[in-house]
Amino acid sequence: MTEADVFGNTSSTTDIDKVGDKLEREMGGSLKDLEATLKSDAAEAKAEVDQIDESQLNEAFGITGIIGMVLAAPKVIEMFAKGISGLFKMVKRLLGKEPNESKIAAAIIDFTHKWHEGYINIVFYILKFTGIFRKAKITNESAQMKAATAVYYIIIAGLAVHAGIGAVSAFEKGMSTAAHGGEFKLAALETAMASIKSGEVTGFLRKLGLGA
Repeated sequence: MTEADVFGNTSSTTDIDKVGDKLEREMGGSLKDLEATLKSDAAEAKAEVDQIDESQLNEAFGITGIIGMVLAAPKVIEMFAKGISGLFKMVKRLLGKEPNESKIAAAIIDFTHKWHEGYINIVFYILKFTGIFRKAKITNESAQMKAATAVYYIIIAGLAVHAGIGAVSAFEKGMSTAAHGGEFKLAALETAMASIKSGEVTGFLRKLGLGA
């Protein structure tokens, strides 16, 4: 299937569904890649995290501080990139030609739905076992899960921007047509979209395949 087959002059709901199926499979594959790299690379990544001087990072206790720590440990960012970079490329290729932002948003909501809990959990374990939570002094598991969820939504925001969505309003419209729109956390996405303006988050997303 080519881009012209998927997004011609008369792009249909069926076309979007076909794209969504491909992206859902890719997202599942990326999750397996993240799980594999956690098992193989966590010890080496932890050694790098142990060397981070957290006092030199901006907003060490906020989400940009978490992302800053990830960027300060090349092995940790490599772990994320191994799992996510292929998904970023496929999203750009399959959704980047669609002119309707709300339709793109609905597709993102639906193809990520099946895997979102798995992604949040694997992000949680990456941040935990590499020692980033410890460095950030986030010891409460509830707070740790909240941080992992924030990182997940930053990834979703990155996918959205990469596919051509420039504002949260597209998701507000897309939620009305997405099959799983009612379960999507718009507030978390809005916070993530706002955080993309920070240098740390921009750098993180670039390492995952967003931008040059």
